[in-house]
Amino acid sequence: MKKTIIMLIIASIVFLSYIGMKTAHAKGDTEIIAMVQNNADYVSINETFKVYVKVLNAVDLFGLQLMLKYDAKTIQIVNNGINIDKNMSVFGGQVVDFENGTLIYPFINKEPSKDRVDEIPVMEITFRALKKGSAEIRISNIKAVNSEIKEIHYNTEYVTTLNITDAQTPAPTIEPTPVPTVEPTPKPTPTVKPTMKPEPTAKPTPTPAMTAKPTQEPAKTPGETELPGETREPAVTEEPEKTRKPEDLIPSDEPGGTDPNDETGDETPEEPYHEGPVVKNPQEEGAAGEVNIWMYSTIALLLILVGIILVYFLNNKGIKKRSENKTHIS
Repeated sequence: MKKTIIMLIIASIVFLSYIGMKTAHAKGDTEIIAMVQNNADYVSINETFKVYVKVLNAVDLFGLQLMLKYDAKTIQIVNNGINIDKNMSVFGGQVVDFENGTLIYPFINKEPSKDRVDEIPVMEITFRALKKGSAEIRISNIKAVNSEIKEIHYNTEYVTTLNITDAQTPAPTIEPTPVPTVEPTPKPTPTVKPTMKPEPTAKPTPTPAMTAKPTQEPAKTPGETELPGETREPAVTEEPEKTRKPEDLIPSDEPGGTDPNDETGDETPEEPYHEGPVVKNPQEEGAAGEVNIWMYSTIALLLILVGIILVYFLNNKGIKKRSENKTHIS
């Protein structure tokens, strides 16, 4: 049964082919084309390339027949270079002539669609360019019918031309000269300078103020008369107070050291450290000076008064004794 149906389809296609030869264009919008890979216009000698056979703008494509012719002296099909699309079935009667460059194929579309399909792949052929020149690939005797065995194609022939040029010698690839990698210079580690501890500064030794003590006048013995021009040496001369030497006041260089003559030891608070000369409060210094002057002045006046009184009494006693001696002599 299947063979009978296939034979009827082939007979219908052959019959329609004779009718189609009388007209330049048939009914329908479907177009059958042969397109070179990447739409190339030229290839080099010994270069392989592909040619795609496609159906464009197909509606309900059911059967297709075509003949493909090429110049076998310029290009040739490589081994196993003919691949039929998976949706196309070749039911028999194909012609493959590599010497004359002729291919005839009848196809049945396994999945016809009532909707318009922009592009339906039919077959793929791989060629190799043999020599320099122009190669023509021509599709003719095109027949395309729908499921109602009506023609749906409008082109009966399609031609594409390909130029074959001399083989291009590939330019040598210039390998870039490796640039030596400059290793970064390690930065020197900064040296931490040790912090110098300040040496303890010797505290300035305060110079003790020397206080001048008034010299006491020698006491006169009662009954003695001071003759004019006679000077008395002082009976007792008081020794000045022993002044401490500056070396005794210099503190020890070692921290916490104490003066061996100091009886208080560590209990005496250390005087605050001052850089430079010690500045005294002028008010306190003035007040101390005024007190000393008044005190010494008062003591001096009292001593003078005591001396005058003593001299007065001594003189009176001497006069009385002289007068008594005179009266006694007379």
